[in-house]
Amino acid sequence: MTRRSMSGMRESLARERIEPMRMHPTGMNRIGTAGWSLPAKPKAEGTHLYHYARTLNCAEINSTFYRPHRATTWAKWAAETPAHFRFSIKAPKAITHEAKLREAKTLLHGFFDQIKPIEHKQGPILFQLPPSLAFDATLAEDFFTTLRALYKGETALSHATPHGLPKKPMYSSGSTQSPVWQPIRPRHPPKQPFPEVTLR
Repeated sequence: MTRRSMSGMRESLARERIEPMRMHPTGMNRIGTAGWSLPAKPKAEGTHLYHYARTLNCAEINSTFYRPHRATTWAKWAAETPAHFRFSIKAPKAITHEAKLREAKTLLHGFFDQIKPIEHKQGPILFQLPPSLAFDATLAEDFFTTLRALYKGETALSHATPHGLPKKPMYSSGSTQSPVWQPIRPRHPPKQPFPEVTLR
């Protein structure tokens, strides 16, 4: 290794030590899984979620994609987790796969009313789009304008892309405090990947 390459390596390492790691807008980096089932039933008292939340600080709720939950269920999940814990909640398929984002105001209202009991521990809302949904600029603007009128928090958009994970939000409401991130992970290739769009 030459002196020049060694010097470049030292400078790179110095920059890594100086430059702070980019934090998520919520103020902390979070690690969690989809769901919270454990490989074996805990020996100590408490549910799977109770023990899961003592190790990881967030979880994705997938079941809302298929069906709504009672207010008592949301309250129970909130009570079993520490104050700093957050839930990423998947939007119903009625919005993404059946309505395909069209005229979704009533559906969005119903969804946000349903999750109110856990809103103090609510993380990003995940919209998982079907692979067959091609990009439509007018539809995207209409949907996200409606969404932002009802909900100011963080949103994640999951849609397949042949190029892997982009470095920027796919959609943005114009606020760095509540961006719309895309995607969580690549899925089946769509007919036409959604390009990067900024909604103002």
